[in-house]
Amino acid sequence: MKKKFYKAIYLFNAPIIYWRGLKYYQKKEWKKAEKYFQLAVTRKPDHAYSNFKLGMCFFKQKMWDQAYNYISIAVNLAPEMPLWKVQLRQSAAQLQVKKRRKSVKRNSENQISTPEELKKVTGISANEVAEQILIELLEKEPENPTIYAELALIQSKQAKLWQAVDSWTEAINRKSDNAMYFYQYGIVLEKLGHYARASEAYKTSLNLNPPNKILADLFFRLGFVNKHQGHDNILNIELADEAYTKAIQADKKLKSKDFGIGVFYEERRDWQQAAIAYENQIGKTIKEAELFYRIGFAYDRNYEWELAEINYQKALSITERPEWRFRLGLVLEKQKKFIQATKNYEKAAIERKQYTPYWFYRCAYTLEQQGLYERASKMYLKLRKDPSLITKASHSSVNDLILALNIKHNYDTTSAHSWFELGSSYELIQNWEKSEYAYSQAIARSNELVSLWYYRLGFVQIAQGKYLQACESLRSYRVMQRPHGVNEDILSKDISYAEVATYNEYYNILNIKEQTVLYESFSGQGMSCNPLALFLYLFNHNEYKNWTHIWVINDTSNIPEEYRKYDNVIFIRRGSDSYLRYLATTKILINNSNFPPYFIRKPEQKFLSTWHGTPFKTLGRDMEGRFFEHKNLTRNIFQSTHLLSPNAHTSKILYERHDIKEIYTGRLIESGYPRIDMTLSLAKEEKIELREKLGVLNNEKLVFYAPTWRGIHGDIEFDYEKLQSDLNKLSKLEGAKVVFRGHSLLQEALSKINLGITVVPDELDTNKILSVTDILITDYSSVLFDYLPTLKPLVLYMYDIKEYTEERGLYFSENELPGEKCYNINELVKTLTYLLENNITSVSFEDSKVAQFAPHDDGNVSEKVINALFLDDYTDLKVINDIPENKKSLLIYGGPFMGNGITTSVINLISNIDRSKYTVTLVIDPGSIEKEAGRLRQFEKLPKDINVVARVGRMNMDLEERYIHGLNNQHYELQSSVARGILQDSWEKEYQRIFGNAKFDSLIQFEGYNRFWSGVFTSIQNKKSSIYMHNSMEEEYRLKYPYLKSMFYYCSLANKVISVSELTMELNKDKLADKFGILSSKFDYSDNLQQPEKIRKLADEPLLLDDEIYFKTPGKVFLTIGRLSIEKDHAKLINSFAKLIKYYPDSKLLIIGDGSLKYALTQQIKELKLDNNVYLLGLRTNPFPLLKNADCFILPSNHEGQPMTLFEAMILGKMIIATDIVGSRECTRRKIRLFS
Repeated sequence: MKKKFYKAIYLFNAPIIYWRGLKYYQKKEWKKAEKYFQLAVTRKPDHAYSNFKLGMCFFKQKMWDQAYNYISIAVNLAPEMPLWKVQLRQSAAQLQVKKRRKSVKRNSENQISTPEELKKVTGISANEVAEQILIELLEKEPENPTIYAELALIQSKQAKLWQAVDSWTEAINRKSDNAMYFYQYGIVLEKLGHYARASEAYKTSLNLNPPNKILADLFFRLGFVNKHQGHDNILNIELADEAYTKAIQADKKLKSKDFGIGVFYEERRDWQQAAIAYENQIGKTIKEAELFYRIGFAYDRNYEWELAEINYQKALSITERPEWRFRLGLVLEKQKKFIQATKNYEKAAIERKQYTPYWFYRCAYTLEQQGLYERASKMYLKLRKDPSLITKASHSSVNDLILALNIKHNYDTTSAHSWFELGSSYELIQNWEKSEYAYSQAIARSNELVSLWYYRLGFVQIAQGKYLQACESLRSYRVMQRPHGVNEDILSKDISYAEVATYNEYYNILNIKEQTVLYESFSGQGMSCNPLALFLYLFNHNEYKNWTHIWVINDTSNIPEEYRKYDNVIFIRRGSDSYLRYLATTKILINNSNFPPYFIRKPEQKFLSTWHGTPFKTLGRDMEGRFFEHKNLTRNIFQSTHLLSPNAHTSKILYERHDIKEIYTGRLIESGYPRIDMTLSLAKEEKIELREKLGVLNNEKLVFYAPTWRGIHGDIEFDYEKLQSDLNKLSKLEGAKVVFRGHSLLQEALSKINLGITVVPDELDTNKILSVTDILITDYSSVLFDYLPTLKPLVLYMYDIKEYTEERGLYFSENELPGEKCYNINELVKTLTYLLENNITSVSFEDSKVAQFAPHDDGNVSEKVINALFLDDYTDLKVINDIPENKKSLLIYGGPFMGNGITTSVINLISNIDRSKYTVTLVIDPGSIEKEAGRLRQFEKLPKDINVVARVGRMNMDLEERYIHGLNNQHYELQSSVARGILQDSWEKEYQRIFGNAKFDSLIQFEGYNRFWSGVFTSIQNKKSSIYMHNSMEEEYRLKYPYLKSMFYYCSLANKVISVSELTMELNKDKLADKFGILSSKFDYSDNLQQPEKIRKLADEPLLLDDEIYFKTPGKVFLTIGRLSIEKDHAKLINSFAKLIKYYPDSKLLIIGDGSLKYALTQQIKELKLDNNVYLLGLRTNPFPLLKNADCFILPSNHEGQPMTLFEAMILGKMIIATDIVGSRECTRRKIRLFS
């Protein structure tokens, strides 16, 4: 009543122009309405409705800034309007999305003009954006050396080292007296392995009086590039030693005067060279004990444990230091020399003046590894100086507290703290057994790891002589239990990594607990859906009475009262420490959505993925919106042992649109849905109680309105005003009680408004409501399929079906669905009135289409599914396995789909693979593709009949693995076999995380440059792996990509290393086999495949209007296609063309492609005054009409494996000019022109 009064007041005071705007608003003519509401706001700025409607006009046009502005004004003017706040929150959410997507742009021409401002730009995370900004600046200030220098720095950050070399060259050409320029230039050359050129740069820097802060490093680098072998240098040991001497003299912080040049190697984590340098210093310092310690530490960090042990022993034989002895204990533990490790840990911990609990922990851990559980458990107690329980309570008050807590636990067991309090009380009176039970219950329910609780549990177990159990409890005092020797600070700095690392630790150290089951529904929103139905079956059957049930519930207020009182029902929060523990230890896992990307199912675990409805709205690959939004669902399905489906339609969508077809090895059970059991088999007493809770009178029919949420991927959109109006009209139906359930955001707003309908409380399950529903109103929600087996009236209210289908996509037209269809509120009211007045209470089996959509739902689905999951009993269940016996399964990585020859090759390869013999799956990094429209266009060229698996999440790395990967990324090699083993194990784990038990016979790294996928693919021992080489890879390594050194290591592990032509194979074998330890027998070749008919068809398409001009004037047109990259050498071609036009001035050169050298080539064209002859056309989705019309194709590359563009030119019968390289010769030798 109060709201209606306010509304009347606001509308009474509305400007006249407001009503004109409202007329167009109701017609959904937003732009016209906006005009009049704008006038209304101008005339009366404090009129709330004018501001709100104006904001809504912008909202409907998706102009979020303006929408937020005016709706916020309206909310401030009329805070009593709750629905307005919902619209305001929607606008704010959309603004956040916009903010995340918005590119960093310069706000004004002069915004970036000083070196300080440039550094600010280059400090942002979007390095590519910063690079583009700097290139734009260079177009305005091409002679500014500072911009070139900053560009070089940002290119170095992106590992674009060869481009950084060019940028430093340009900076130095414009300012040749800057010592820092030559210093940074030398660093880039050093990283590329061009040590001779780096040496000259460092010497020049030294001649220019560099700042003192870099002097020591500069001398060290000069020595380094002369002492070690690069690609281009002759060793100069004399110069190196002289430079090292000066580095030591200039050093102020690394103690090189005591320990020699090894400190510089240690600083850059070059542990092998550090150890060698330190060993050369023996006998040259009075601090020999610390020198031996440093030698030991270098071997320690290089994972050469035995050598580390020897040198630590030498150090301790001279000087006793607890810190050194602890480190000796660590390397002994890593060698599993537990007896010696224990002695050293204990001695170190006792002798150290500072009490260090972790050292006692390691001592206890090694005792436990020896099976000395009593000694170990008592050593663990030294984690705290005082093991006693601290309390001020008297015995009488403790007994009173015990009584009170036990009474509380009779009706509510959910509080971890109350259980700990009970355990402490029992411990005080030395009732060890009950104390142990209470402490165990506290730990089981605690979302956080509380070290004290594990400590107290271990203490009372020791008191009972349960030393083995005490060790397990006390070992859990900390998360990271295994020895690693790495700083743990990152765990507090990077919360996301800490979560992954914690789960990874628990996965490795904790055992599966039998008779436990974990349920998660809608990421922890509550107890609902299929997981709830399965829980109810287990909970109510005696054969499972000893099982422990763990429910993931984020908000404790969503825990139903009836389940709070049970000791064997535990509630935890998603993402909490206990959640990670239970994921790693629970025997049976049941989820209707997705576990996080770090989850990996253990072999002993069973995982049932139930999903949550028959797809009416599009799913998986069919969904519009974000690129591969379903990636974690696909990953979860790969992890599952069982996948649930209610009908054939759902089975098809799960298999074919979620990229698991012919590779999913779990069991797909087409069984019906357990949750529908709650609709069909709810007890009569529960139905009566439920109707009472919903306020349904005996003479009333229950009309349940359950629309789907609007929006895409969680971004909610809903016309709240229309909904409010509709509900108001529905509330006037005679003989009916209307109840409503929608998105939680909707319900929160509607619950505050008196509309004459009931908003269903969150704690009531939807399927239970369906059991007492007389008429269901819905639209595109899967709830309609759940309702069909009741054989009661169904009404589909699809007022926005056209818009919804266009935006979200639907699998069925309205004519394919059962039920009455209504398209406006008047039709809906009329239909419902007819059903109510005529007392229509049922529909036929045929009209409900139960046979199509719910053929298995008989009220007993939960029992059948439980028997399958727990007992491997599949009686009366349809089990689907679509893996063909006569086909091999290929997994291919094809790269980021840049516009280059590799992309063309992989598309051609996949298009030509015989589907009768092979199942094809492509794995992608979605972020590398979706960020560029050109890459998306290339990706769309792929055949549609393949699986595409999109990687999601980060690697599950513990601290040690993270350290090893860091070393490998820094030096591109690992010198220790132990370290290499850890690296390979981490890659194998990543394969398991992404693909689970999916069936693949062969793993093909077709792109040939990506270290990540090469590491993953070559880590799997029982599958054939191959890595492609599309080029002369030694030249690529030497000129551009120093990281290829680690690629060659993975090549040594692969079964085959495949070049794209025979001559390229011979070249790669000659250059790489001996140098990088790749067996000659692994080298093979496979010519790139072509699609001649497709190329000819594309070439027949008309030229773009803008392109016709190139062919309308006299003169020959030359054309080249290729990425603007150093090995393509467009600069050489442009220089040659400058000479050509002196004789043939009408000639034109068209360059199709894009890349990092675009700016440099643009400048070159300007300097040579070729603007009217040479044109950079950028990427083209279809370059073939241009190629067809050109007179001659040019291939200027300095090296290529097998140029795809050369083949394409041959297919179109073009004249060709090509550099004399292996790729060109191979094409000629094999007479590829037969394609034409």
